[in-house]
Amino acid sequence: MVRFTLPRDLYHGKGSLEALKTLEGKKAIICVGGGSMKRNGFLQKAEDYLKEAGMEVKLFEGIESDPSVETVMKGAAVMTEFEPDWIVAIGGGSPIDAAKAMWIKYEYPDTTFEDMCKVFGLPKLRKKAHFCAVSSTSGTATDEAHKGIRPDYEKGIAGIGVGINYLSYNNLIEIEEDLFEDFDKRMYRAVIHDPFPNYSRDEGLIGYGWYWLHRAKSQMSNECLSFITESIKNNRNDLSANEQQDIYLFLRAHTRELESNRIFPKLKPSLTLENMGLSGGYAGEGMYRLTALGAIETSWQQLL
Repeated sequence: MVRFTLPRDLYHGKGSLEALKTLEGKKAIICVGGGSMKRNGFLQKAEDYLKEAGMEVKLFEGIESDPSVETVMKGAAVMTEFEPDWIVAIGGGSPIDAAKAMWIKYEYPDTTFEDMCKVFGLPKLRKKAHFCAVSSTSGTATDEAHKGIRPDYEKGIAGIGVGINYLSYNNLIEIEEDLFEDFDKRMYRAVIHDPFPNYSRDEGLIGYGWYWLHRAKSQMSNECLSFITESIKNNRNDLSANEQQDIYLFLRAHTRELESNRIFPKLKPSLTLENMGLSGGYAGEGMYRLTALGAIETSWQQLL
C-alpha cells in the first residue's frame, strides 16, 4: 500500500491571497524570509487580511536561506510566548519549511529533528495551531526539475550565479538573498551528488567551485568547497594542461578568499597566432579585463 498526502485546501489564481480573510482564529504569526515579500507589498497585504479576519498578528522575519536550527528554535520560542492559532508562512521553500519545523516544536517541544525526518512519524498536529503556506515560487518537485538545469559555468547556473553576484557586489543591481535559494540547491546537487564531466572551469567541477567561492554566505559553501578541493587532491595527476591551469587559478582565488570579487575570462595556455584575436583571443581578453576594471566602456563589444 502507498500513501500520498496533500494539503487539505489549495487556493490559486488572482486574488487567492484574500483567502486569508476567511481564516478563523484569535492570533496569527507570519513567518517570512528576506525583504522581497515586504518590498513588493505581499507581507503587508497578508497582515491586513489577517487583521480583517479579526486576528492579532505578529511577524517573525529574517528566515535565512537553508534555515539553521537556531532560527527554528527561536521561532518556536516566539510562538510559545505568543500562542498563535494560525501559522502563516510566506515565501520560498526556506521560510515555509522552517515555519513547519517551528510549528512542530511549538506543539510538541520535546520532538527531535530526527523525529521530524521520519515519514508519517509525527504526532497529530493542529492541537494548538493550523498552518497556511503562501508560496512565492512554483516549487513542485524542485529536486527533479533541477536534473534538467545545466550547472556549468559556461552556459549554466554556475556562471549565471557568479554574474548576478558580480552585479550585486558592484552595486549595479539590488537583490535579496533568497534569490539564490534554488541556485544553491542545484549547485549543491551538482557538486555532492551528480557526476561531473571534467575539472575545467567552463564545463566541469572548477566552474562549480567558482560559484561557491562567490556564495560564501551560503551554509552549503564550505561543504562544497571542501569536496571540490579534496577531489582535486585525489585526481590531480590525471588532468589535462587546461584543467591544471583552471585548477591553479581557482585554488589561488580560494586561498586568497576571493580578495577581488571580479570576473575575468580564463587565460589561454600559450600565445600563438591562433589565439591573439579580439574574439576569444588575447586582444579580447585584455578588453574584457579593462571593461571589468571600469577603465573602458562596453561599446567595443559591437566589433565582435
